Amino acid sequence: MTDTDLIVPVELHALVANRAVRADKDHFKRWSPMFTMMLNEEFKTSGEPEPYENERDYWTGTDFEGVHVQWQLPEALTTGYIDPESGESTFPLVPNRWLVVRYATVRGATTVAGWVVHSDYLSSERPDSDPIWDGSNSYLNPDAATATTDRIGRAHNLATGPWSEPAPRKLFLTAIGSGLPAFAAFAPYHNNVFLFQDTLQDLRDQEYGDNYPPDAKLSYAVVGWYSKDDADILRTAADIPGLLPPDADRGNLVDVLEALGWAAPDGMSSSVVRTRYAGTALGIDWQREGILPDSDRPDRAAVKVALGHSTGDAAAALVAQQTRSARDGDLIKALFHGELGTMDSADGPIDLDEVMRRSWFSGSEGGYLWQVVNRPAEQGTDEPAPELPQPAWLDELNANQTEYDQGMAELARLQWRLWTLWWLRELPEKRRPKPFEFNLTAWNAEISAVSGQVSTLEARLEGLRGELPYAEDPDGLPAKIGKFAADRELPETQELKRSPQPSFYRPADPVVVMDGSGTTQPLGRPDDQPLPCRLPSRLLTWVRIGGEPVTPEPDPLAPDLRGLPELCRPLIAELAMLDRAARTDSALEAIVARPLAFTDGPFPEYTRVWRQPWLPMYLQWRIKYCATPFRTGGAGDGGSDNWTFDGDDYRWNGTNVPEGDGEGGVRWTNFAGRSFLTPALSYVLREQTKRKLAGAPDELLGQLQDLQDDFDKLQILSQTLDGFNDWLIQQDGSAQVTTDRSILELAGQSNYVPDGAGDRREQRFQPVRAGQFYFTELHIIDRFGQSLRLVTTLQGQPGQFDPVRAPSVTPEQPPFPSARLDRFIQLPPRLLQESRVRLEPVHHSDDRPLAAVSSAPDPVGDTPVAGWLLVNHLDQTLLVYAPDGSPLGELRVIHTAEGQREIAWNSLPHARYDEPEDFEGVYPHVAGFASELVGRDADTFGLLMTTIDRALSRITDPAPEEDRTPARLIGRPVALIRARLGLELMGPPLTDPAWDEALSPTAQEYPDYRWPVRLGEYEQLADGLIGYYTSEPGQDTSYRQLHVPVQGRDTVAYASAGESPYFSLIGTGAGIAMPARPVDRPLTRYLTLLACPHTAVHATTDILPVTSLAVDADITHRAMAAIRASFRLNPLLAPVRSGEPEAARRSGEPEPADNGIFMPRPSAMHGAWSWAEPLVSGDGPPLWTDLPILPADDLSHPDDPVPAARAGYLQLHPRAGGEGETR
Repeated sequence: MTDTDLIVPVELHALVANRAVRADKDHFKRWSPMFTMMLNEEFKTSGEPEPYENERDYWTGTDFEGVHVQWQLPEALTTGYIDPESGESTFPLVPNRWLVVRYATVRGATTVAGWVVHSDYLSSERPDSDPIWDGSNSYLNPDAATATTDRIGRAHNLATGPWSEPAPRKLFLTAIGSGLPAFAAFAPYHNNVFLFQDTLQDLRDQEYGDNYPPDAKLSYAVVGWYSKDDADILRTAADIPGLLPPDADRGNLVDVLEALGWAAPDGMSSSVVRTRYAGTALGIDWQREGILPDSDRPDRAAVKVALGHSTGDAAAALVAQQTRSARDGDLIKALFHGELGTMDSADGPIDLDEVMRRSWFSGSEGGYLWQVVNRPAEQGTDEPAPELPQPAWLDELNANQTEYDQGMAELARLQWRLWTLWWLRELPEKRRPKPFEFNLTAWNAEISAVSGQVSTLEARLEGLRGELPYAEDPDGLPAKIGKFAADRELPETQELKRSPQPSFYRPADPVVVMDGSGTTQPLGRPDDQPLPCRLPSRLLTWVRIGGEPVTPEPDPLAPDLRGLPELCRPLIAELAMLDRAARTDSALEAIVARPLAFTDGPFPEYTRVWRQPWLPMYLQWRIKYCATPFRTGGAGDGGSDNWTFDGDDYRWNGTNVPEGDGEGGVRWTNFAGRSFLTPALSYVLREQTKRKLAGAPDELLGQLQDLQDDFDKLQILSQTLDGFNDWLIQQDGSAQVTTDRSILELAGQSNYVPDGAGDRREQRFQPVRAGQFYFTELHIIDRFGQSLRLVTTLQGQPGQFDPVRAPSVTPEQPPFPSARLDRFIQLPPRLLQESRVRLEPVHHSDDRPLAAVSSAPDPVGDTPVAGWLLVNHLDQTLLVYAPDGSPLGELRVIHTAEGQREIAWNSLPHARYDEPEDFEGVYPHVAGFASELVGRDADTFGLLMTTIDRALSRITDPAPEEDRTPARLIGRPVALIRARLGLELMGPPLTDPAWDEALSPTAQEYPDYRWPVRLGEYEQLADGLIGYYTSEPGQDTSYRQLHVPVQGRDTVAYASAGESPYFSLIGTGAGIAMPARPVDRPLTRYLTLLACPHTAVHATTDILPVTSLAVDADITHRAMAAIRASFRLNPLLAPVRSGEPEAARRSGEPEPADNGIFMPRPSAMHGAWSWAEPLVSGDGPPLWTDLPILPADDLSHPDDPVPAARAGYLQLHPRAGGEGETR
């Protein structure tokens, strides 16, 4: 046989449905698509039944008996891609013909039967009205201009005649069928498409009086193919966008197979032009009156269920509970998030917690910001690039970008409103609440008005795209940016750069993790284990049975194979050989266990000894939810918060539970859902371990490999309670159809439809999620519809079910006093609208965004640093410098004429200003900081110095050895950083889509709720906050009080600070409580942060991920390089004289100085020393003279002038070129 075919293995699952299986009333939960109801104008339901609805119990009848053979398509055929022309998700075509062959041994005699499954058969094409031609499953006609119901799939029994190929037609069958992701996976969706039910009725023998199929030993083979070779994946794979890597050869079959995740067989030639798909299920025991077949379906009590905000959160809780070790839970959490290397670091627990909390949210784009930057410098240049002035057109570009970003968010909200109004209007009357007065004229008018708003905004956005470097294809964006910059004559040494703005975040749905679920299937094949394919010339040549090799029969027992692919016969011969092994004690077990020793030829993948399948696929649940609102009584002064922020988490006060007629006298709402289960946890842990293996030392290799093997064996499944958050804002994500597609041109594509809550008891719109729930139903459902009930029912009430709960979802009190706390899961407050924390640096003097262009160029550059401070312990002073490092003054304690000790200001050498008030217009925030301190008592100064000193001793110094600036001799620098803080919503606020609200929505109050923001993380060494100054939004920043972070009262400095009027403890962050507002009407608070410039400042809210602010390293480097370290010397008795050649030679000076001060000179290894002293002057700052220091020697200088008592500063500044002496 010529090798024109490539044999791709498929995995077969065979479910035995005998009488015992049928009799187990809880054994199945099965349902079918409801396209007829979906398209019926009287119903307009979802395409799939709601959970626990329309579950038919047909499995209890004899029609369900037999063997259900399902074939699982290879991953490459179930993976979708985005069609570049339509922009829609598209899936490759799949084989549409399948031969099913059965070998059956009954009473010692073996027989064969065969069927051809016509997978893409449609009832609309049947030749007559004979019911035998009816399709097996509900479907949508793929060729109809509008959505039309049809039925798909049939099987042809080869015992009635050979297969005859129908007239050619365009192929359409994919893994998702009519748009259902589960179509190719869930058995009730695809009977006679990807599954064949063998009723076994043909095995009955009247001679033996068989009323039912007798006991039998069964084996099955399935062979699949495309009815048109042109549709074969080998011919279409190269056209799938993104499948082949850029360097792959489209015409090279090996490259195509590698991209598909398939392994090319040895000896494959270029003659291979198509695929065939083959698999077997061997040694199935059929006993109609037998017991339940052995299965991996576990006992309910063996399954442990955990819940958390994320998979890592729930898994850590589960492991900690099972091992009774919180450390083990943290290790799993760290491995899951890829943070294992930080576990033993000082900040490890905090960093891990921050990463985990970030996983509780999903992010979305927050817009963009444009900047002009220097092109990357050549390698080897260590000096930072100079500050680059921004061109005047940049402001307009950023304004257009901001308007576009905000407009896109507003458009999405308008389109949702239009979609809501249109969808509700089109629903049948029976879906409206009773009573409800539906005014069609008013609804039409509002739809027309909103349509106009959408059209107007779309036109504006289209115009803005023309004003921006914009490209639909990301690959084309660099060229657009380059042209935009060139049109504005940007120099070649500079480039226009687009940077992302902070992301918006939305909380993820709660996650369920289950251990002991009985799952045996991995999430997917590992990349390093491609699917092994075979050739027709390289099938099994023999297998060892009973110690003897058995070869395939040249003419095996076979059904009528006329009209079928030639390859079917040798594959049936292989089936006959393996079936014989399955009927021989332990022969098949030995072959599967040691194929190299017991077979010859490439061993077919997925060949195994049959076992009743248990293939978990769905998690289905029903819960009762009780809202515990974040706030009651409105956003104004008359309302009250029901939750309290403790600085890290929100805790419920136990107040204002909505009353109702449910359990405990509170209001409960019911939510049922269904989502796909995956072994994602074990997959991620295995892959993370694999990543660690790459660089692991030899002593750890064995342990990591054992750990990886252990993860492969885990029976852990996880999934979110999908749709929970959407349900709370009354959005329904189930499959729907739009009969009038014209609305989509304005409303756009939506994954949801509004839930108008036709039953007013189900109204639950809660844009700020906060509440508790418990399970009344919880099921694992497998591919065949087999189910495992995890929550039992006792007298109509859910039985005891106490899941393991992560600390993040564990309540401290139940919703009503008599309730058992262990069953409740708590969800703390979260904004269900995308939102973000904006903690951003702003310009040091006028608080404009750093990318904005100022009408008056700033000589110190575009920096957020308002000033620099250095604690001079030698002089007990606080040195103050301008943003660029130029000197301003020093704060020190003096004795007044009245005998008081208070803070005073002295200008530093070469300062251009005398008093802080003098530079208030240029450096307003440094002036405000200094002015507010001047005149305060010495205790305040001492506390401030101690606060800074102790904070810096706590804050890590990332790379002190790299800082060689002279200022380092005094101490670590402290920056006064200007920043703005705000909470922003993405687009206009959400509105209630309920029938009673949709036409004229009530304005929501949640944009005015206030959320505390805690700045700083005292326990985190990498947090640089020392304190901050602030005022209420709209007011000038007050420097009367420094707010300092503290954990308890564990230091004298902070304890004392808490009792000083100048200091305030940040505590839980209640001092900064901000509302989350839409970006077009923000409420912004401006702050001055007192912080270490080398580490970030963090902001914690719990309702959003932790965010941070850091100073650009180049800004710090430039300023530190300009600062002169100043040490006050008063009095200094020293003469001034001219330099002498001999002294200069001895001291290493290149040439003698003209005049210098004669004194012992400190070491010059860090820079050059000089003496600065003031000259007598009139008003304004003093004039200063700089004198070099002439080193003292042991020579006599009789002509020296008389030493004079001097007052001034000893200064150290960098030498020219930045290098000091090394001696």
